[in-house]
Amino acid sequence: MITRFDLQAKDWDNVPIRIERAQAAAAAMRQMGAFAPGATALEYGCGTGLLSFALHADLGSITLADSSAGMLAVLREKIAAAGIQNMTPVLLDLARDPLPEQRFQVIYTLMTLHHIQDTAQILASFHALLEQPGCLCIADLDREDGSFHAHEPDFAGHNGFERAALHAQLLAAGFEDVQFTTFFEITKGGRTYPLFLAVARKLKPMQIDDFNTYQRESRKTWRLIQTDHAIVYPTLGLANEAGEVAGKVKKLFRDKGGQISAQDREALKQELGDVLWYLAQICTELDLSLQEVAEANLVKLFSRLERGTIQGDGDQR
Repeated sequence: MITRFDLQAKDWDNVPIRIERAQAAAAAMRQMGAFAPGATALEYGCGTGLLSFALHADLGSITLADSSAGMLAVLREKIAAAGIQNMTPVLLDLARDPLPEQRFQVIYTLMTLHHIQDTAQILASFHALLEQPGCLCIADLDREDGSFHAHEPDFAGHNGFERAALHAQLLAAGFEDVQFTTFFEITKGGRTYPLFLAVARKLKPMQIDDFNTYQRESRKTWRLIQTDHAIVYPTLGLANEAGEVAGKVKKLFRDKGGQISAQDREALKQELGDVLWYLAQICTELDLSLQEVAEANLVKLFSRLERGTIQGDGDQR
């Protein structure tokens, strides 16, 4: 079956804004640290490969996947003409085809996701295809009123995305550390449509067997800020991050009636991690271990429980 993308393939690159858009997406991916030099990559919904052509010098092997045979034919001609060795086109539709065996360090899409009806399914496929650690980059339309594709009666995708909703879907698919930025705007029919870049990570889990392991590992990220005493900076940081936790909880009740979404839970997890980090640095400065602090706290609490003094005032009760 010939699609409109097959029919448009020959002239696709003759629209300058498409080239500008791809170059802007590539620049935003670099700025957000989406990949390490030489990373293995998958571009899904690659079309004629404009984004991968903008990135190929930064990356290792690139698999360029699309469901349009016409687009891939143009892409093969471009790769051959340029003599590029690290780009391989493949015909692939993850809505119906099995997942490839290869795994990738970065997956990216440009103006593709809003054409895919089942967002949850494709995000799950991307997560499965990523190595750990790995990164997913989605460059796409912000939510719009349907006018962007109004001239295409056969369009059956999404009218862009609400960032908060896509953020929640990415978390549900197993991604972490999700960040958004606006990287481009398209003017069409007298209207302006902003485009976002979402960067989501599939992180390598760090196994922490005990508090002492966490304290030792977290110290590797410590940088001494010059104050009168080394304990001052982490103490102020602890107070600041505890305030961040309190502020987020306050807004849950002020704005959401106390309903905690998956996105809210992830945000609180990140803030609580920052609290733990500062607590660990204070312990290190005092030559204490987090383990002994935790154990001492349990001893104190169970002593109060046995003596019936859990409630009440005074540190020494």
